Amino acid sequence: MTPFYSLGSEQGWTTPSSDAVAHFDDARIARMYLSSFEELLLCCGDNTDMHLAVEIIGTYWNNRGIEKFVRRKGFDDPALAILARALILSWELHFVGVDFRVIASSTNDDSVAFVEGLFKSLRNMEYDLLDEFSECDARLAIWEAAFRLHHFLRNGRNRCPKLLRKSWSTLCQECLPNSNTKMCKRLLSLECIHGPTMRKYFPPQEGSWEQKVRDTYSSDASVDE
Repeated sequence: MTPFYSLGSEQGWTTPSSDAVAHFDDARIARMYLSSFEELLLCCGDNTDMHLAVEIIGTYWNNRGIEKFVRRKGFDDPALAILARALILSWELHFVGVDFRVIASSTNDDSVAFVEGLFKSLRNMEYDLLDEFSECDARLAIWEAAFRLHHFLRNGRNRCPKLLRKSWSTLCQECLPNSNTKMCKRLLSLECIHGPTMRKYFPPQEGSWEQKVRDTYSSDASVDE
């Protein structure tokens, strides 16, 4: 297996520090929890670094550890934000048809684990902390990323698990049954703020879950007529 650091050099990429990637070079290494990639993510300086990080994480992450990471570091942790940006970037390239090393199909499972892990972390928060949390824009920034990833998962050709087939509003209301809480309202507002732009620039791909839903509605409407 070509070491990831050497691979980046061969492609003419700038890469995170060799120390941050060296222990990922052994193909026999065990699958890791998210915390194992914290140093790698924090070393990312630009989009190219994030592409390489996503490829490494896609190879070695066991898709576990989001909840534990959030409990330890918080929703506004820089490494978590960088991972979110890196996953979003891969999806954007996939949707516009850019032929790059990292495509959305290789980040699908990581995106699923990321979004599901955030919702599980939120569900486990005490209600008296939710209102305080909802007033901090820095902590809420990660949820804008979760909204975007949820859109890509529903609108891309790749596997969309049962939980994330639900609309954003349904997902939020099931996670926070009391829709009157400030936190629930803030999460629901993301659909109004970012939904139109996401639908405009990243419409559903053929074979996506969103396209199947639309086709079903169209078929039902035709029958009613």
